[in-house]
Amino acid sequence: VFRCEAIKGGPLDAFFKNVTRTETPTCAEANEYLAEDRIMCLEIYTKIGCGFNLAYVPDAKAFTDAPPDMMTLMKQRRRWMNGAFFGTKKVIGNIVHMISCKRTKHGCCNKCMMVFFMIFMVANYTLQFFIVGALFAATYAFYDQVFATVFDGNWALKESYQNGVVMLLFAYVYVFLIVMVLILSLALPLEKARAWFNIVTVAFGFLTALSVFGMVFYLITSGFFPHEKEYNEGMKEWIPKDETNFSVLVLAGVIMLSIYVVPMILRPVDFLSNLGGYIVGLFTYILLIPMYINVFSIYAFCNLHDVSWGNRPTTTTTGTEAFSANKQVQMQTEHNYQ
Repeated sequence: VFRCEAIKGGPLDAFFKNVTRTETPTCAEANEYLAEDRIMCLEIYTKIGCGFNLAYVPDAKAFTDAPPDMMTLMKQRRRWMNGAFFGTKKVIGNIVHMISCKRTKHGCCNKCMMVFFMIFMVANYTLQFFIVGALFAATYAFYDQVFATVFDGNWALKESYQNGVVMLLFAYVYVFLIVMVLILSLALPLEKARAWFNIVTVAFGFLTALSVFGMVFYLITSGFFPHEKEYNEGMKEWIPKDETNFSVLVLAGVIMLSIYVVPMILRPVDFLSNLGGYIVGLFTYILLIPMYINVFSIYAFCNLHDVSWGNRPTTTTTGTEAFSANKQVQMQTEHNYQ
């Protein structure tokens, strides 16, 4: 909910810029204004001569068009991810200048907090370039530690693991799925690649499910404090030592679970009133994390030229055609706004 005084002028102009503009935008401009609400929030905060702030309202409710299938969800996420990415780029490039030189009436502490927030956003923005590789590295390290425990009692599998065969096979499968997503995103329209994307998503979900069960097995067998191991040159294998240490895997699991436990503590009534839906949603979300990172990210960045709305059936054009079609509607909208 925005105050009328806050959105008048520049913020509202920025919100409707995609509709009212007559010139052909660059690829970056077209994508950043897919997140027009974020752009308007930036314009409100940095409005000349004002000191507006944005606040979170816990009891507020929002309604959106829920995607009925994966294809529609991918189109929606493509718009959101590209819009958020280029919108963040615009914010990072302009925020320091906009809040300096007494442009706004925010206090010094408020401006300093915004600068620190921008530093966080820069780090997050940089991470977007490496998020797919980071997930692969984390998953590889996780499976390496779990397989070492799972195969410890099976000599045939243990030998294959120590020779690197198991982890090499896992790496080949994972990288193959990544390359498959890349090729599908570049070579085929989404409608024709729907079945293949579903197969890839199921495969990633299967790997995630294995990792969850593997983590539980690892924690149970190790007792949360696994034995350190040292390599015996004579026996050519890893031998457990008497010392134990707190596993990094346990720490990562605690941190991950805390993300979901904290909201329960903050709003226990809402959680208990919808316990079944929360649990199902939690496990579904965990299984689909690779889809959010791998499939959605790669598909979005492979389709920067597509600046259509995505999940609205009336939008059929892509690229710069979306800004030159239906001039009459654009002119009427601009006239009504003025």
